[in-house]
This record gives sequence, C-alpha cells and structure tokens, in this order.
Amino acid sequence: MNNSRLCSRCGSVLPDGLPEAACPQCLSKQGLEPTAPGDPACATGPTVTSAGSASATDSPIIVNQPQFALPPGAKLHYFGDYELLDPIARGGMGAVYKARQISLNRIVAIKLILAGQLADETDIKRFQIEAEAAANLQHPNIVAIHEVGEHEGQHYFSMDYVEGKSLAELVKDGPLAPAKAAELLKTISAAIHYAHQRGVVHRDLKPQNVLIDAQGQPRITDFGLAKRMDRDSSLTDTGAVMGSPSYMAPEQAAGRQDRIGPQTDVYA
Repeated sequence: MNNSRLCSRCGSVLPDGLPEAACPQCLSKQGLEPTAPGDPACATGPTVTSAGSASATDSPIIVNQPQFALPPGAKLHYFGDYELLDPIARGGMGAVYKARQISLNRIVAIKLILAGQLADETDIKRFQIEAEAAANLQHPNIVAIHEVGEHEGQHYFSMDYVEGKSLAELVKDGPLAPAKAAELLKTISAAIHYAHQRGVVHRDLKPQNVLIDAQGQPRITDFGLAKRMDRDSSLTDTGAVMGSPSYMAPEQAAGRQDRIGPQTDVYA
C-alpha cells in the first residue's frame, strides 16, 4: 500500500516533512512559501487569518484565492512585485497589507480585492472607481496612490504607507485638546474640499479613515465608497444605503443617492 501523500492540486507526491496539503510548486504559484515543522517561521511568522489579523497559529487566507485555507505554518509572502509583510485592515470589499515593493525597495500599503479571482464585474468596477478617485487627488493630506494593476487575476493598488494611528485610535480614551481638534478639523476640511473641487465625494468620512502620520498630520484614506460627481454611476441604486451609520447624512441614510454631494461629507 502506498502511504505517500499527494498534492491536493496537481497530484504530485509531497516531499517528506511538509505539513501542507499542496506541493511547494503549487504554493509558490499562490504567492506562498511552504514551511516545514521546526522552521522558526512556523512559530513566529505572521499569517493572515479570516479576520484579517496577525496570528502564528490560525489558518491563513491565500491572497489569490481567499476561499482556500492552508494548514497552520504556511506564510503569506510574495504577490507580484510586492513582499507582503503584515495585515493592516480588512473591510467589506478589500484587505490592506503593509508591503515592500521589491523593484523600488520601498514600503507601501497594498489593497487587494477580497473576492480575488472570484470577483464579479461589479466588484472590480467598484474597486477601480476607488483607485481612480484617489489616484486623481494629489494632496498632502490625502493618501496617494502609486500603482493600480492586476496580478494573476487578482486586482490591487498600492499607496502610501502611513506610519501612525488612525484618528479613531487617537480619541479612543478621550477627546483631543480643543486647539488640536480644531487644527486637525481645519486640515481635514481643506483636504476634503480639494477632493470636492475635483468632483469626488468620499461618502465614508469618519475617524477610522483618517490616519495621523509621524508628524501629526492627518491623511484621508479609504475611498471605497467614493462617488464621482462628473459621471452617472450605475453601481449605486436609488434606495441603496451605503456608508457608516454613525456618520451618515440624512440623505445618505435615506438612500437618496441623487441628493448626495459635498454636503454629505461636510455633515460627516
């Protein structure tokens, strides 16, 4: 009786000592490095769990095919020109990672569409609208987009990596001093006014989407619900409610997409 273990993908015999159900060749095609028992990376290397948090023991999600989970010990590592370092955030449509762009040797943040290769036309179009909206905004207080692309069917874009906390984290234990709060509000308002002048409404402006960099300056991010005022969007039906309830303007909460404009962000 043959006791050899076979790769669940290509059917080849697995090398001894590998805990994975897939061979190294198949794992590498998915941007993963196999690890063997006793490898220090098994104990210390971060993985990406279904909750999007770093863990040394939970099964990770493969970037290219998030529906397939590997056993403990497999590391999320390379994605095209990017070395994925740590998970940053996970939202309704995308996941964001801290990464190193190999060709330019710089640290960036990279956002991947969660549905991966299973993304439908609507998912991809929304993702492209977000990337396009942010890429057309060149402002020191808006997170800049570097590259928009597709790798093996997985859509992504890379952007500035902001070292620091979100505004939500900053006020978690209590309100800011009045002078500091006024200063931040003035800067954020000027940045969002710049976006409005270029026909972009954020639609999800909230403390979680404002990052505070090492110099204490706010940087607006996450244009995933952005609306371009210069075009009719067929992706948002009248009556659809999109946004974060605590920061929704009345017209947004009522699903009045035809009424949404710069005043919606001002309310938030």
